[in-house]
Amino acid sequence: MFRARVTRVVDRYQHIANRFTGIKVISSGFGIMTIATKVLTVKELSDYLKVHPSTTYRLLKKGQLPAFKVGSDWRFDIEAVDRWRLGQGSSFLCHEPKQARS
Repeated sequence: MFRARVTRVVDRYQHIANRFTGIKVISSGFGIMTIATKVLTVKELSDYLKVHPSTTYRLLKKGQLPAFKVGSDWRFDIEAVDRWRLGQGSSFLCHEPKQARS
């Protein structure tokens, strides 16, 4: 009875957390809840930043995005990306001036 009630409460918080914050609520043991940050794929991050996926890969290649790999696929912690984005201001999408060819 107690475990079923805890499960219902966890499910309710999961729904609310996903709906408003995108954060996943995880049950550990007897109803003790922890918060796990959301992890995005390249496609999801590109949609989030409103850029083309090739822009995301270019920033990855330059080492300018906080990311980690799962196998051969890139993943992004949304909180780390938000901190990075706020630290960059609007300059992260600005193109570097091209050097004149001689």
